[in-house]
Amino acid sequence: MNLVDPNGIAAARTFVFVGPSLSPALARELLPLAEIRGPIRRGDLDAIDAPAVVAIIDGIFDSSHAVSPREIRTAVSRGIKVLGASSMGALRAAEIPQMLGVGRVYGMYRDGVIDRDDEVAVL
Repeated sequence: MNLVDPNGIAAARTFVFVGPSLSPALARELLPLAEIRGPIRRGDLDAIDAPAVVAIIDGIFDSSHAVSPREIRTAVSRGIKVLGASSMGALRAAEIPQMLGVGRVYGMYRDGVIDRDDEVAVL
């Protein structure tokens, strides 16, 4: 999926990282032009060139493989817009002001209703 600026020019490629919270098949149906990938892990954002939009839904929670806040901040500084929702995405969006958090789970983190990663980890 490409975002389109007001002049009708394609502005960025869109990547969506999904897993148990949202199946890849449903993600492809909802966003047929987006590049759908499995749960995000460390190094995935470094491999994406700007400009791009990245939606993080699901991710690997193992601390040695989880996408780090530093990697997300670096991606944003390179011109990648990063959104987070649902599971890993909501958690990271609540931790990182440079991300755009969306959805109910993100709101629960933002408002302090939940505060641990195991509350959204999906096996």
